[in-house]
Amino acid sequence: MSEQTLGTSAPATVSPRKVVFAAGAGHFVEWFDVGLYGTLSAFIADNFFADGDATAALL
Repeated sequence: MSEQTLGTSAPATVSPRKVVFAAGAGHFVEWFDVGLYGTLSAFIADNFFADGDATAALL
């Protein structure tokens, strides 16, 4: 069976500009997610969990 029969043919060329943009966008989203979690985790732990064990609240 050829690749076209399976429907998995890849494009012949991909623009380097597209690749750099896609990688940059993914990198930005990943670091935004990490930053948001790091900023809000302490707030969420303080407001939604019991005051007894701060370590368990962050976990």
